[in-house]
Amino acid sequence: NWTKAATTFGVAWSAWTSGDVIYMHSGHQESSATELLYAADVMSDTDPCVVYSVDKDSSDAYTPASAYQIRVTGANVDIDFNDCIHAFGVWFEMVDGDFDVQGAYGSYFVDCNCKWTANTTTRVVSLPGGSVFENCTFNNATAAANGINTGGNQACGSFRGCTFTGKSAATGLIVTGNTAGARPVGASLFEGCDFSGLTNTLNINNVSSNAIFINCVYDSADQFQETIGGNHNFCYVYACGNSAGTHKNYIAEHKLMAGSVTQDTAVYRTDGWTDEDGDTALSHKMAPSSNMKGAHTPLVGIDLRAYVASTGSTTFTVEANHNFTTAPTADEAWIEVYYLGTSNSVLYSVAGGREILGSTALTTSTVGWTGATSKIKFSETVTVNKAGTYIVRVFLGKYEASKALWYCPLVDVT
Repeated sequence: NWTKAATTFGVAWSAWTSGDVIYMHSGHQESSATELLYAADVMSDTDPCVVYSVDKDSSDAYTPASAYQIRVTGANVDIDFNDCIHAFGVWFEMVDGDFDVQGAYGSYFVDCNCKWTANTTTRVVSLPGGSVFENCTFNNATAAANGINTGGNQACGSFRGCTFTGKSAATGLIVTGNTAGARPVGASLFEGCDFSGLTNTLNINNVSSNAIFINCVYDSADQFQETIGGNHNFCYVYACGNSAGTHKNYIAEHKLMAGSVTQDTAVYRTDGWTDEDGDTALSHKMAPSSNMKGAHTPLVGIDLRAYVASTGSTTFTVEANHNFTTAPTADEAWIEVYYLGTSNSVLYSVAGGREILGSTALTTSTVGWTGATSKIKFSETVTVNKAGTYIVRVFLGKYEASKALWYCPLVDVT
């Protein structure tokens, strides 16, 4: 009962056995001037320590705390989880230190609050593989800390529906990876997050960073920056907008070593793809960089979706145009179609791809474009065995300075 409850989370943590749930009173407060390290090497992603912040009079449902419950006050002092935890509604507060979940594979934080009041450290959150933050709030009161660290040479974490407020470093909220040459697996995913409360720019940094932003909101004065290098690094920003309310949910920015893919409202196909209001036509612009090493390291376009209403022979067509001095050939630009080609199969078949042994000319297109130069199209005919939505990707393996390929995100299905 509450009169006999543990007085610190550490005591409760140490008493944990497999399958236990810890209930923390929503009004509980404890602090320490030294590091709080929670590790017992007994918890796993299949058997985590589950912690609910609750109203002590109604412990059957969690109640997010309105003030800190676990706090560290020392200089450069961290809260560290080196075991797996699933926390619901818990408020963690650091005066000057990291919220560190390295080693806590599969940790899950829902409706939690992470706050810093005088942070001077180089990062505020360190994430290993499999950790998820959902509907959490991150508030940093000083401009010294630089944001999210992927936790080194490990798979990255996910932020869904989270809110970032307060200040960030002078260079912005930085999503960093490991040192040069490291190979992080996967990417930090920010989906449906709100960055509009930050005072500085968003910055995807470090030579081994991988970051994906989908349906996020940022301040109208912000811009996405990146320092991309190392191995297999990219920044992918899609369907994001700003707090001024001027966005139309079609923002696309895919940054890779081989170049970038962005939306272009000056070049677009007539009767092609438009934003959700139907008043802004646009295409996706593929601008290769000098880092491209040829068609074996191509620039990959943003995934397109195409609905197939019936089975049988189906042709997928992507309309495009380019301004290269000489037109890309089939071994320099192509599409791939991912479809169900076998009855009852759950694995996609792949059609199309690069013609490695040939340089066949691409088909010339006749559809109308605004701002078009040289019009081409990609087509693949396959036999589908199940109606549904399929994926089409555009690849560009040709580099020429200041040249690009534009494609319409609307896939024609016949």
